Amino acid sequence: MYPYFVIGYFFCKKKDIVNEYIEKIRNSYLLVGLLVIYAMLMVFYKTDSYIYISGYSLIGKDIPNQLLIDMHRFIVGLVGSALVIVLVNKLVSKTMDKSKWLLLTKFGIESLGIYIISGYFNIILMKVTGGLHFNYLFVIIESIIILTVSYFITLLIKKFNFSNNLLLGGR
Repeated sequence: MYPYFVIGYFFCKKKDIVNEYIEKIRNSYLLVGLLVIYAMLMVFYKTDSYIYISGYSLIGKDIPNQLLIDMHRFIVGLVGSALVIVLVNKLVSKTMDKSKWLLLTKFGIESLGIYIISGYFNIILMKVTGGLHFNYLFVIIESIIILTVSYFITLLIKKFNFSNNLLLGGR
């Protein structure tokens, strides 16, 4: 996940230049282009593409195949992240009512805690749902539940200095 943190850091640092470039392309063209690329990438996304199944380790694996899986997974994540950023930016610029985006902002502020806590849910869910057939609706519902529960657990952890420092770095 480190490359995404670095990309996010530089994106934030050079946000004005990036936004100026995005405006030149026109958000609609960029949005459609990213959507098409994302859809094409998802056609090749298979069960072994999940990091929880294939991992990142090259030890004891078919190295060229694992590198292809890792690169594909990285590109899918990067294009998907860019798609969400452009989509949210377009929606926010249309509505301009910041109160409508308050929940998304709160999730963003607590994203590190949500990320940490949700990792434990993923371990549990892999054991519980490992044999089930993949279903996008189930994934969406599952994601909303995990996001909400992780958010409230993060808020609970932050209320106590000891747990906040130990589990979330005292942020």
